[in-house]
Amino acid sequence: MRTSTKRTFEITDAAWLYKETVNFLDVLAREVREGKNVMLASQFARWLQFSGLIKIFEAYPSSAPHLVSDAAAVSTKVNDLLFDCGELFRGGKFDPKYAASDIAEINRKLDEILKRSGNSVQAKAPAESSAETSPNGRTITTTYPVVASYKRNGMAAPLTRA
Repeated sequence: MRTSTKRTFEITDAAWLYKETVNFLDVLAREVREGKNVMLASQFARWLQFSGLIKIFEAYPSSAPHLVSDAAAVSTKVNDLLFDCGELFRGGKFDPKYAASDIAEINRKLDEILKRSGNSVQAKAPAESSAETSPNGRTITTTYPVVASYKRNGMAAPLTRA
């Protein structure tokens, strides 16, 4: 004879749902900035608005730092994502925007790959930055490294990153 244990919804469940939801919203926001998966992002954001998941985050707030579930933060991310998707749907043309943090992370990973393979990259010129303000008031700063030197087996060759 099997005994069944009834599992209840706990604050740790809300924190896990929150973490996964925010992570996926961040991935979708990054992809929308690159002009990818705009329809998926729009559909997921609208689903979040009407699914009741944000209400669960409101019902299970947490003050513990490792168990965060902030309904207002999710709602803001959803609204920002829907705005960005709407701009793309209205405009048709899209110039991909990359956040400075994304570019810095890519450069860090490339430097790590080169370091592990015995190569090195040394910047010869400072980076150029540009700042734009989106219609929803957010400032987007993009940094582009100008020129770097690529050194392999003691020989230097110019490497241009765009």
